[in-house]
Amino acid sequence: MMTESAEARLAQRMAALRKTFVHQMPERLVQIEDALAGKIVVVGEEPIASAERLAHSIRGTAATFSFKKLSEAAFELEVAIRE
Repeated sequence: MMTESAEARLAQRMAALRKTFVHQMPERLVQIEDALAGKIVVVGEEPIASAERLAHSIRGTAATFSFKKLSEAAFELEVAIRE
């Protein structure tokens, strides 16, 4: 069982990670756009696969931080990219 001090530190760390995630969202969306435009090249990966992977990452991280609507939107984007 965690001590109150450990729980407080964990809560602070999670809040900092959540803030960083929010701050990085515009860049993540640009990365998806760049992948779809073929501007991002990952060896052994098609641009569409890169865009899908990025959307999937947003989806999972958003869910982890309880951003339900963002997670759902990222899932819809992931599906749209796949189709």
